[in-house]
Amino acid sequence: MSTETNLSFADAHLHTNPVKGLGAEKVAKLMIEKNLWFAAIVSLPHWDYGIELKSMEDYRKIFDIHIGECLKAKQKGLVVSCFAGLHPAEIDRLIDKGMPHERVFELSVQILDFLFKSCEEGVIQGVGEVGRQHYNVRPDKALIAQLVLEHAIMKSNEHDCLLQLHMENIKGFTAWSMKLLLEKINGKKNLIIFHHMKPGVIEDVNKLGFFTTTPAHIDSLEVVFKRSDINYLLIESDYTDEPSFKRNIIEPWRIPDIEKELVNRGVIGLDELYRINIDNVEKAFDVKY
Repeated sequence: MSTETNLSFADAHLHTNPVKGLGAEKVAKLMIEKNLWFAAIVSLPHWDYGIELKSMEDYRKIFDIHIGECLKAKQKGLVVSCFAGLHPAEIDRLIDKGMPHERVFELSVQILDFLFKSCEEGVIQGVGEVGRQHYNVRPDKALIAQLVLEHAIMKSNEHDCLLQLHMENIKGFTAWSMKLLLEKINGKKNLIIFHHMKPGVIEDVNKLGFFTTTPAHIDSLEVVFKRSDINYLLIESDYTDEPSFKRNIIEPWRIPDIEKELVNRGVIGLDELYRINIDNVEKAFDVKY
């Protein structure tokens, strides 16, 4: 039986920023001090690194920065799954900057092909975030994002590489649409992780056997723990490492206290938290505690 003293915690989706924020070394140190053992560290959009994305050469600069961050976190003692991707907001930004649609798609495919090759070679452990906008967007931007998503899913299947998806949260649609897409290409559900899902949609996703991350906001987690099957559930901070950005930020080192508070409220038990933070993480990310 798990006890509070032997329970370790995990963050299934966070970002670190050595340009504007604390950076991975400091973030990892703070996490380890609070008994976190695992982090899925995901790359940020290009503007967060102060880089304008116009070519593959630009993306390689971003990639190298991010790989360095993952390495620093590993050196501090975290088990790390390193994810690099192309956020759908980056597609929006490229179009807004005047890049032709055909070139946006071409560059996106170049980036993804490079990332999946890097994943196959073991340089990174997964690709993400990739997906659809969760906000209102022009049809041309939505279509390019969908085409990029479809390419990513095919490449994920081809290279046997994990894929973290940035998607809208629409009950009855989001999970179903992914199920249809995977059926068309005989895709593998175990390679797909839905990122930042909310109550209601989590239930749809889990019923279909997909792993999903959900933010560690205490009120939302209370609903998720009460309503959802925890067999495919992962907890994330979605920390962006932007000290100057004022919003409802969850720092990864706060995750243990948030989860333990829900134990104190009688919402969830320690054994269930062990399953979420250890068993599910091992299965979803193919890592060992």
